Amino acid sequence: MRRTELIMRASTVLTFFILSYIISSTIRSSTFFGVKYGINISILIWIFGIAEIFFNFGIFLMLKGSGFYKIGFKKIIHFQFDQVNFKGKQVFYGFWINRASALLPWFYPLVAGWGKLPKGLIFLIFFEMFTVVTIGTLIKIPGHKVQKYA
Repeated sequence: MRRTELIMRASTVLTFFILSYIISSTIRSSTFFGVKYGINISILIWIFGIAEIFFNFGIFLMLKGSGFYKIGFKKIIHFQFDQVNFKGKQVFYGFWINRASALLPWFYPLVAGWGKLPKGLIFLIFFEMFTVVTIGTLIKIPGHKVQKYA
């Protein structure tokens, strides 16, 4: 494992735990969301935190599978991405891990707060989910071909 990969992973995990602690300690004194909207903030933070890890893991897989890490910093600055190839299984799986981790956490606030959340917030959650699905369907990542059995 490269040093930069190790630093990136460690900083992501550390940032997650620090933010989790700050948000949890801030909201712990108030049970506003639990009483009014039926949403447990600790569960919400953990769901979105774990989803963030998978979201970043999907990006990592796409970058690694495309060969982005093999090109030099000079080429990145000058936008010379000739050696980057998005036609691989790792890119394909990374993309779908990324999209799934962006979509799935929104189901908890919808289910737990259904009927209690303001209609504007429900609209925004559905809009976010629609946007995630739209991005997933519009971007065509060449992956492994599905074999047809005849």
